Amino acid sequence: MKRTFAEALEHRRSYYSIGSDSPVLDEEVVHIIRTAVKNVPSAFNSQSTRIVLLLGDEHKKLWDIVKNTLKQRISPELLQRRKLRLTAALLPGMALCFILRTQRL
Repeated sequence: MKRTFAEALEHRRSYYSIGSDSPVLDEEVVHIIRTAVKNVPSAFNSQSTRIVLLLGDEHKKLWDIVKNTLKQRISPELLQRRKLRLTAALLPGMALCFILRTQRL
């Protein structure tokens, strides 16, 4: 089924049951992201986009830091709700990709 761009936007959804298994090798993910960042146009060719990619254990380590930080800063009730979201949706993933843009040229 072919959709227009507007139809694709209308039917988009978030995937909450993601897992840590991927048919794509980590090296291929890195290559795809590097290629995209290198070739995506930027204003005045400033190439100001930076990527932080966390795969595997580094991905899990970040979410452990997030959970431990939340324990220190929010109420137990709110922590429980956030913990469910972290455990069900974010932690099981295989990677995390931050896209950063610097304002300095």
